[in-house]
Amino acid sequence: FRGMDEGDYFQGQYEVTNVVGSTPDKVTGFWARHTGCNMEAQPCGMKGCGGNAEVGGHMWIKGLSKFCVILPICKECNNKTELDNYYCPTKANVKLVARERRSFMH
Repeated sequence: FRGMDEGDYFQGQYEVTNVVGSTPDKVTGFWARHTGCNMEAQPCGMKGCGGNAEVGGHMWIKGLSKFCVILPICKECNNKTELDNYYCPTKANVKLVARERRSFMH
């Protein structure tokens, strides 16, 4: 992740957890602008979920603190309590976009 900048797009499987306090950071169009894909046409990025993405979830990747990432995710997965408290796996080759940390994000 060295040299990563806001808006950088990458794929893989990662351990992620919700960014607490990210609601004020509206990212409408941000993910699509950087991936060239419509987020709502993507499957939810969480491993084991068969739903479709409905929102762009702000996530921390385990071991990375300068940037969070925007993950296509269904509302059900995005609202799971365990995703607020633990790192959970994404699907393999999920598309993520780097988002610089904001002062209100924990």
